[in-house]
Amino acid sequence: MADELKFVESHNITGYLMDPPAAHKEFQSMIAGLNSCRISYALRANPVIRKDLVIDFWRNASVNKQGADGAEAIESKVQGSQVVVTEQTIREVLEW
Repeated sequence: MADELKFVESHNITGYLMDPPAAHKEFQSMIAGLNSCRISYALRANPVIRKDLVIDFWRNASVNKQGADGAEAIESKVQGSQVVVTEQTIREVLEW
């Protein structure tokens, strides 16, 4: 297929959100933009994510339109433990 995406080594390089070296000053504005965006914490954090736990979460997930605090929530069970995700939970985790 002609439109098939190809893996390119340069797509898998590490990015640094600090001032670029002098040889790469053209990235200054991009780095400033990434540092000022709301998801910068998520870009910097390096949590361990276990695929089996994610699969378990979504396999058991349901939407509760009347969550504990009156807001909608996604509720699930992961390895037998109840997990509730609300907008506020996401804001706290991403440090918004």
